[in-house]
Amino acid sequence: MNRTVDAERARVHLHSLFMQAPAPIIVLSGPEHHVELVNAPYQRLVSREVRVGRPLRETFPELESQGIFAILDQVYTSGTPFEGKELSVRLRASEEAQEQERFFNFVYQPMRGTNGNVEGIMTVAYDVTEQVRARQQETRAAAFLRQRQNELALSAELGVAFAGALSIREVLHRCAEAMVRHLDAAFARIWTLDEGSDVLELQASAGQYTHLDGPHARIPVGRFKIGLIAREARPHHTNDVLNDERIGNREWAKREGMVSFAGYPLIVDSKVIGVMAMFSRVPLKEGTLSALASIADSVAVGVQRKRAEARAREESETLDLLNKVGQSIAAELDTDKLVQAITDSATRLTGAQFGAFFYNVVDDRGESYTLYTISGVPREAFSKFPMPRNTKVFAPTFAGEGVVRVANIRKDSRYGQNAPYHGMPGGHLPVVSYLAVPVVSRDGRVLGGLFFGHGKEGVFTERAERLAVGVAAQAAIAMDNARLFREAQRLIRALEQSNQDLDQFAYVTSHDLKAPLRGIANLSQWLEEDLGAALGADSKKHLELMRRRVHRMEALIDGILQYSRAGRVRGKPELMDVGKVLHELIELVAPRPPAVLEVEGELPALYSERVPFQQVLMNLITNALKHARREDARVVVSAAEDGELCRFTVTDNGPGIAPEFHERIWGIFQTLEARDKVEGTGIGLAVVKKVVESRGGRAWVESSPGAGAKFHFTWPRKEGTA
Repeated sequence: MNRTVDAERARVHLHSLFMQAPAPIIVLSGPEHHVELVNAPYQRLVSREVRVGRPLRETFPELESQGIFAILDQVYTSGTPFEGKELSVRLRASEEAQEQERFFNFVYQPMRGTNGNVEGIMTVAYDVTEQVRARQQETRAAAFLRQRQNELALSAELGVAFAGALSIREVLHRCAEAMVRHLDAAFARIWTLDEGSDVLELQASAGQYTHLDGPHARIPVGRFKIGLIAREARPHHTNDVLNDERIGNREWAKREGMVSFAGYPLIVDSKVIGVMAMFSRVPLKEGTLSALASIADSVAVGVQRKRAEARAREESETLDLLNKVGQSIAAELDTDKLVQAITDSATRLTGAQFGAFFYNVVDDRGESYTLYTISGVPREAFSKFPMPRNTKVFAPTFAGEGVVRVANIRKDSRYGQNAPYHGMPGGHLPVVSYLAVPVVSRDGRVLGGLFFGHGKEGVFTERAERLAVGVAAQAAIAMDNARLFREAQRLIRALEQSNQDLDQFAYVTSHDLKAPLRGIANLSQWLEEDLGAALGADSKKHLELMRRRVHRMEALIDGILQYSRAGRVRGKPELMDVGKVLHELIELVAPRPPAVLEVEGELPALYSERVPFQQVLMNLITNALKHARREDARVVVSAAEDGELCRFTVTDNGPGIAPEFHERIWGIFQTLEARDKVEGTGIGLAVVKKVVESRGGRAWVESSPGAGAKFHFTWPRKEGTA
């Protein structure tokens, strides 16, 4: 009896311990795994009511298909404990709820009776779902991070490659190598498509295959998987290469263990410029495909930028070449040497075997062209042939209609259409590639044409055409300049001869006119002396008036001679102290007191001709004193810097000049008062204006009646800088 009571107490105590244990515990009995005991932590663990006395299957029927009951059966049968680590179990919170995956650490411990046989199983379980998911998330994050690192490393390599000074082929080779290295590709390839072309050209291959020749070197758009990607302008990828209908050689793919393929079009501004593709021996994940799409965009932009850089570099080199050609021919003014230099330069730049310039000369029949220069071959190579005529091949050039560039002129529809040769005459230099550019002057005249030939097909590129057009433009300008230079030289010689004739005429005219005037003056003087007292007062007055007018006529003749030479005759510039020059003029003019001639402020030094400058100042000063109409005339000379010029001002206190006469006074023979009242020829200010303007300056007046006048003129500080 006591032993039974003790056993019951022990059982109750054990039950109490199980129920109070913090760990989730469930005790199963018998081969059907009836629930004998379940504590509160276990109930909370499974989030549903576990019925005691009923088989565990009734509470958790979803575990049947997950192998849990098979494990329990094995433990019960074998008596061997089972320990599960992070075992995945799908449980329902209720019969209506969806299954949710959870992870548990648990122990299935067999429980034996007094006879040593297994009577049940005690399960201790812990929910480690959060830890497992956290670790899974870390694993995914790490995998994602590695993938991103690979992508970033790949992008960085692409950026460095495209930023360098490599050619497009070199850059794309580096891109293909980077794809193999960072995306686990078996091999990668990149093709490019030129604008207007329908053939993809293989530019790079890395990994298992590195050769660029073979059947994949040139792929027509629309053929094979690569050509289809280009035509459709959309990517194609698969993780089942052996069953993909676009994979042409599946035996090869099986033999090499290829699993996946991805190909992407390289698109810029909605235009396909190439295709990028790779094979791999592992499946391609979604992240890798996304990376490939991004890489394809980067490669497309990089290729386009490289092409733009190449074009810019080519254009820069072209401009540099044309600039050098322009410099070499710009200084040449001999037409024969000029056109030969043009032909030589153009032949060299275009890569032609020979080049020629035909001058556009029209005969009575309206079509005859004369050979002007030849380059690349002796002139005798053309001398035995007749000059080119207005044939269908030559006509567009001689008419100035535009450039003719043909890869093979013998296949051109215009070739061989004219008698008597119907092509090139026998013995003519072999011409296959043909390029012709008209040379058109600035006024639209067709001066002739530059013609280039080569014995091979397809020699002349777009760049060669641009160079030829550039040289033709330079040629037209240079030939126009040479023509203008010849005309200018002719005009200069004619002008020099005219000036000599004018000087001779002016000198002779001056001498011939002054001789009778001096005779008249002398005769009037002799009459006055011979007649003496017999001469009346009126007669004396008339003789005096006649002599004054004779002197005025002499002054007028001198003024005309001076005006005719003003600005034409040039002397040697010298460093000139204007203050010193002006004081010499003051001593020379020597105004009679109370009239004064003053200098205001500092006067500059000029590097100029002395005589013309003295002539201008002298005319303005004497003009101011002569027309002052007052004994206390005051004339002031001042100067101020005006950039590369100096502005000189001659100020007087005379009667002033009305605004309507400010322009008139500068004209030749123009005076505002009668010559009998104020002696003058009306030439002085005209000479001033002509001399000043010949030095690049200008002359003007500021004045109003009763307020005096300010005569201004500008003069270069250094001769030739204005």
